[in-house]
Amino acid sequence: MPALQFERFAPEIQAIVWEGSESPAELLDPLPEAWRGQLPHNDVRLKDTLSARRALLALAPDAARDGFEKDNFGKPHFKGLDTLEFSLSHSHGHAAALVSPQACGVDLQLRVDKILKLRRKFERPDERAFIEGQADEVGALHVLWGAKESLFKLWGKRLIDWHEHLIVYEFEHNPKGGEFKGEVRKDGVVIRAKLWFRWIGDYCLVAAVAD
Repeated sequence: MPALQFERFAPEIQAIVWEGSESPAELLDPLPEAWRGQLPHNDVRLKDTLSARRALLALAPDAARDGFEKDNFGKPHFKGLDTLEFSLSHSHGHAAALVSPQACGVDLQLRVDKILKLRRKFERPDERAFIEGQADEVGALHVLWGAKESLFKLWGKRLIDWHEHLIVYEFEHNPKGGEFKGEVRKDGVVIRAKLWFRWIGDYCLVAAVAD
């Protein structure tokens, strides 16, 4: 079964991680006709895209059948359905999908040690204060990175500063996962969000939903 893990963060907030071990043809076959367009030509990107859509279909088979449409900022939504939102992510052959009644974002990242060299690009000083010294600092940084990516997708309006506009509140990294909070602050708007993280093998899954 390619679906590695299913997560229910709340009754109507659900995520799934898909391994994507099938061929592109096998991934494409169960997709409704409305989900077969706008596919990349690059083989790797094609498989990533199909795996993400296959994961979404597993979560919302009925909602997905009419396809999706993008808003003015390029964020996709289910066509003709305003009661369910979704977000997709993929990393190194795996894909994740999240569905929620509220605006949401999901991120999936393979654990890599080089994140220690990249931290200055997304980590605020107040965030560094609670990340440093944790038993698994690399793991905690992946959660922080995934939280900011998820918050950015929740915002869905491009052009954002990961230091100034995306704020993640203190959390304690736990290999079993956890729940924490964050905010998007931009253009006088504040969007508070609940966040969850789970480790699925070497992959960090982070979901954000508007609170």
